[in-house]
Amino acid sequence: MDQIPTNKIIVLYDGDCGLCNRAIQILLKEDPADQFRFVSQQADLGKSILTHIGYNPNTLDSLVVYHPNVAYYTQSQAVFYLCKFGSNRLKLGLVFRLFPKAILDGVYNWIAENRYRWFGKNEHCLFPNKTYRDKFLT
Repeated sequence: MDQIPTNKIIVLYDGDCGLCNRAIQILLKEDPADQFRFVSQQADLGKSILTHIGYNPNTLDSLVVYHPNVAYYTQSQAVFYLCKFGSNRLKLGLVFRLFPKAILDGVYNWIAENRYRWFGKNEHCLFPNKTYRDKFLT
């Protein structure tokens, strides 16, 4: 756990999920303050972080956003947390917080249940180019 930067927001994502990998590509470009770091939930470090925060590392049903020494977030709340700290374009997504959490999480879960069917399952984890390599934790 020593390799986890405590001053960054850690995004734990399903490395096999096509939708998740596309979302990471967007987040890489929409992080002007360089606050996000990424790790696959299937990676050893990802599993260690999930265990550390008390989240089942065998459950790949949600994006998990961990802000060390602050809190962790799942489902729609994880998405909104990223919008809050991302670019102004991402901040526009915060308008959806007007909807009740139960509805937002219901939509999130429906998309999560169908993500492999709709967006495919990757054979290999995302491999970042030189520009973004330091943003991925190993």
